[in-house]
Amino acid sequence: MHQICCLILVVFSFGSAARGDDPVPRDNFAVYPVTTPLQRTLLSWSDEEGSELKAYVSVNGEAVVNAAGLIDERALKLASLRNALKPYTNRENEAAVLTIHWKSAPGRNQDAGQLLVWGLEGFAVRDIGFKTARGWVTYHNDRDFDWAKTIDAAKRKIVAGADQSEEALDSEFVNVYPVQTELSRLLTGNADCVVDVLAPPEGGEELMLKPIIRKVIVRLVGQADLRDKKAVSFLIKGGMGKIQQQGGVEKYMKELDDLAKELGFAGSSVSAR
Repeated sequence: MHQICCLILVVFSFGSAARGDDPVPRDNFAVYPVTTPLQRTLLSWSDEEGSELKAYVSVNGEAVVNAAGLIDERALKLASLRNALKPYTNRENEAAVLTIHWKSAPGRNQDAGQLLVWGLEGFAVRDIGFKTARGWVTYHNDRDFDWAKTIDAAKRKIVAGADQSEEALDSEFVNVYPVQTELSRLLTGNADCVVDVLAPPEGGEELMLKPIIRKVIVRLVGQADLRDKKAVSFLIKGGMGKIQQQGGVEKYMKELDDLAKELGFAGSSVSAR
């Protein structure tokens, strides 16, 4: 199977139990340090700014903003968020990325999401002390999307204490990354490997990937230290605008899905960056 996507060492105040069987109230955000080359690639930060990117924040938009577009600042727990982000800045050159997650719904007030993004960017810079902060809203078409379950699923995939550096196996045309941190699991939908195609696809040809690029992908994935092969995530640098204009998206997606199966993966996803 395949799908088109739009893009951990620490999760604060999640999932532990209090006295008896009473659960600890769950925060509506998760904060992760950004430490690996793969994480910076997935967050689409420029090379220059990437060295400054220190933290990623995922926010449960469904819990913070209601269908009428009213923001509940109490649900966000700004004091808790401030404490979680403080370790990643010293008011010099750090940057943060924030994502608000919502289900797609008819009539949803998108202005509320934008206002929340602007507010959180200002909060990160003016209150906490990051040099820069960038936020966006991600809409999920899956009606069963559950933010908390998504956070937990990425966390369970990595054995405790097993986070690694996620360095790339690289070439002129392709970078291949083994997924070895919770944050990268979260950003890739629990993929086991990321294939970053640096050469943009060429429309109008029988094959979207040139034979030499396919050959490099096969070689590098074969060399990668992968814990599993359930899913691979393809990143396409430069986007797929030209392919879309020529009506070639379906053919391109099928080619990548066939390649994923050839590489031994059960499924694949594709993101443009």
